[in-house]
Amino acid sequence: MTLSLALLLIAIFSALLMGRLQRLPVRGAVPWLSFSIVVALALAGVAQWLWPGLLPRFERNAGAIFAGDYYRLLTALWFQDGGLVGGGFNLALLFALGPIAERLWDRRSWLLIYFGAGLTTEIIALWWQPIGAGNSIAWMGLAGSVLVASWAGVRRLPVMTLGAIGLAAGAGLALLHDIHGAALLTGAAIGLALIRSGHGVRARPEPPAPLA
Repeated sequence: MTLSLALLLIAIFSALLMGRLQRLPVRGAVPWLSFSIVVALALAGVAQWLWPGLLPRFERNAGAIFAGDYYRLLTALWFQDGGLVGGGFNLALLFALGPIAERLWDRRSWLLIYFGAGLTTEIIALWWQPIGAGNSIAWMGLAGSVLVASWAGVRRLPVMTLGAIGLAAGAGLALLHDIHGAALLTGAAIGLALIRSGHGVRARPEPPAPLA
């Protein structure tokens, strides 16, 4: 296992486990925004499978973008360069992380984190990984926002420790010029900005201690 893969798995596991441990408010019975994006990505994947020429036409390509194809910064988030396995992995992680983030943030903030981290990282990737596609940098942004959620609401040591571990793994990835690290840190920065602006996580209060 490479160092980048190990750090990536640590960051993902930390965010998923943190979502389980944090006392999250329930903003809606069904996280329809997350599921809608998953369905849209699945449809894009089917289209890519039927028409293979879509990927080279819409992927991130630094040369084409610098030549004026700026739309690729957005369209690269909807197509997958990892084939069926890579695309399925991305959909599965969004399916797992999306609802956690949707319980933390309102849907406008969710979209800001998802696409804000995705588009920002697409720009960074012009130098770090000039050619590619996939929504992994978008759901990694959501993961980063989940990791900083321990800094608001009920601050429990296990949750805050997981947040620190996940962010450290993201920083390590960024130092290795892995775009997933940049995405995680960008999502974390957006999450912190939301918290500071009053859109932070409101965790459920701790349950009262049982009477002796």
